[in-house]
Amino acid sequence: MRNYLSGLMFSFSVLLLPLQVIAQQDTKQIEENLKKNFPQLTIEEITPAPMAGVYQVLANGNIIYITQDGRYLIAGDLYDLQNGQNNLTENTRKKSRLKHLKSIEEENMIVFPAKKPEYTVTVFTDVDCGYCRKLHSEISKINDLGITVKYVAFPRTGEHSPTAEKMSKVWCAKNKQQAFNEANQDKAIEGSICPDQSVARGYALGSALGINGTPTMVFEDGTLFPGYLPPEKLLEAVKQLHQQAKK
Repeated sequence: MRNYLSGLMFSFSVLLLPLQVIAQQDTKQIEENLKKNFPQLTIEEITPAPMAGVYQVLANGNIIYITQDGRYLIAGDLYDLQNGQNNLTENTRKKSRLKHLKSIEEENMIVFPAKKPEYTVTVFTDVDCGYCRKLHSEISKINDLGITVKYVAFPRTGEHSPTAEKMSKVWCAKNKQQAFNEANQDKAIEGSICPDQSVARGYALGSALGINGTPTMVFEDGTLFPGYLPPEKLLEAVKQLHQQAKK
């Protein structure tokens, strides 16, 4: 009996081998065609899509679909209509965002914790951004609502800009929270730029997620929201997403 099962498993693995080779050939051809047509594209992952004959490509913080032969490219979201118009593309985006967020340590963020934390929001911010300042001016109220805010540096004008230099001083300050408060009040930040790479890491992370404006919020389920929300609306959003995640 044992010999029979071993033989059966071996036969099954042999049958799977050609399929694996075909899949590797497909992804190689797809990658070659994409790089030929879009040299600036940074491809992270190529996997079979839920739709037959189509592959899903994760690149530059976005998701595109391409046919098995690498000829036809489909830009847009893929929905499963048998499951309540389930947006399969956005589900993949959420997982990818959360995976990317794990690549940055909390020590590279500036955290304003809630006294009684119930929710966490990661905010990509720029200290020279008007709506970022408006959001942070309400940080006490946000924290009182049970929301912890983790700020990630994302200087919109680039990692080598004057804003990035200012943010580097903030992220390198002995009292980061105080320096962050002062920067958002347009006060001069004392100190010098240190070798800490928090700003560069934040900028690289935001770029990988396709972020191009601030503030941009990433919620605990991976949902991305570009823009400002008043504290009460922010609480409504996190509560709604929390309830949806339970379903």
